[in-house]
Amino acid sequence: MKNVSLFLIQALIALSLALAAGCSKKDDKGNDIPKGGLQVGQSYQGGIIAYVDDTGKHGLIAAPSDQSAGIQWYNGSYFLVTTGTEIGTGKNNTDRIVQMQGDGAYAAKLCHDLVIGSYNDWFLPSKDELNMLYQNRLEIGGFDYYICAK
Repeated sequence: MKNVSLFLIQALIALSLALAAGCSKKDDKGNDIPKGGLQVGQSYQGGIIAYVDDTGKHGLIAAPSDQSAGIQWYNGSYFLVTTGTEIGTGKNNTDRIVQMQGDGAYAAKLCHDLVIGSYNDWFLPSKDELNMLYQNRLEIGGFDYYICAK
């Protein structure tokens, strides 16, 4: 199992904020909503539902598997990129990082370019999105229980 920091890079780096409208039988991309509504832990839109907000209209989807065993965080150069921490800011953060870093093999680019099935709207989680993933780790799977601390 991986520790939490590697998990961020490898397992749940890819997320989607394209969950369905709660009252509809189809989501905003025309996909069928599972009977009984959307629930954390369900397979959906190429991943696993990791969070659904109180409205039932928005949430997070985690990639179903690791995307890289050792992807680096940057593309050889350091840039200062101001990012948001709130739920809903991960996509914009990832887009800004890729805009600054350009081509290469690094975590944000890996997520930005990821396609699972027909879904290509994956991104690195913001701080609060990652916290939500951690809170729902048992339903999602993939988090290591061994966290380094002193």
